[in-house]
Amino acid sequence: AKTKESGPSTARPWLETLGFEQELRESMAATHTPEAQAKRYEAAAPERARHSSLAGLPSLAGPPSLAGPPPLAGPPTQAGSKPDPDSESRQEWHTIREELQSLRSLMENSLREGRVGDRERVSTGRRLPPRIAGRYHQLLRQGMSAESAQAIAEQVQASLPGSEAESEPAVRAAFLRRVLCEINVSGPLLGLGEWKKTVIVVGPTGVGKTTTLAKLAAHYALKEKRQVALITLDTYRVAAVEQLRTYAKVMGVSLDVALTKQEAVEFIRRRQKSELILIDTTGRSPLDEAGMEEVRQLVAVDHPLETHLVVAAGAHLHDIAERLQGDRPSYHGIPVNRLLVTKLDETSTFGGIFDLMLKTKLPLSYFTMGQCVPEDLELASPERLAELLLEGRAALKRTSGARIASRTNGEGGTEWTKQ
Repeated sequence: AKTKESGPSTARPWLETLGFEQELRESMAATHTPEAQAKRYEAAAPERARHSSLAGLPSLAGPPSLAGPPPLAGPPTQAGSKPDPDSESRQEWHTIREELQSLRSLMENSLREGRVGDRERVSTGRRLPPRIAGRYHQLLRQGMSAESAQAIAEQVQASLPGSEAESEPAVRAAFLRRVLCEINVSGPLLGLGEWKKTVIVVGPTGVGKTTTLAKLAAHYALKEKRQVALITLDTYRVAAVEQLRTYAKVMGVSLDVALTKQEAVEFIRRRQKSELILIDTTGRSPLDEAGMEEVRQLVAVDHPLETHLVVAAGAHLHDIAERLQGDRPSYHGIPVNRLLVTKLDETSTFGGIFDLMLKTKLPLSYFTMGQCVPEDLELASPERLAELLLEGRAALKRTSGARIASRTNGEGGTEWTKQ
């Protein structure tokens, strides 16, 4: 005789993955044979007798009929009535389904707790307290690498006693102190006692090099009252030359357009009386080897240069960091001294800036946020980046009016503050 199927298959992919599905089918088939049902019926005889005695009904202690399986357990049946095989099958299937659901929930919860636990456990093997873990995940959401975030969380956990680790103000202050210690900035282009410098900006296309150069020129020419000269090597884009020419005319500074390296050297020599020479370059994709070689040739002048790599805050900064790592960081063969980050207003994550600075060991020079010249320019500071990392765009909005400014001290030097 054919055995009756217990019900539709409800096997799940997770059962197949664990190798349970075949075992479950074989087990269910074995428990629904007439012989297995008869054995279960005999084993349940004492329980049926107890129920029948309590209800004043005769005991059903006879052997089971092989024509159909009686109920395994349940309310007492009337004398002479036959067990319902379909009812028993449904009950057994319902029981199995509930057990499988419990097993599934248990496994899913265990896996979920394991994943979270791994992220919240530092390399010392200790689990992070909830408030420290919350700040740790905030750094991850800001785009900071797990390695950097974990190192900061470890140091914060080691610095706080148990009671302070449960205080949100104490935890935030500890994270702020730790992040501030890691941030490196260069200060202004012309600091105290500096009267001459030649600065060149390099970087990928579309990061705002020309506009940033105009902001720096306007600040030093109009606010600092310094002698500024502009030189552009970006003859690839006609609009870039015209843009700088317009700014130069408004600011009253010189602009030279160099087509070759020799012309660039000659213009630098000619502008030696200027206190600050700012040089713009053509933006090239890092994947454009021919274009990068052209830029390398143009900037290889026999003159001391301070090179600022201009990057957009929302770009793939981790990729750039991989190319810049080393004792002497270079951008495709161009030695780099500073990092200048633009377009802070166009991103909501700032962890990449921190990682780029940390991995390359290059200081941050300036931040820009917007198109206004020269207002949307800010001297990079540890406090600014730390606030962005811990609070995100909320810190950017709260201090959106921050601008760099300077005032002259008694010795004729320059002191920098934020207004």
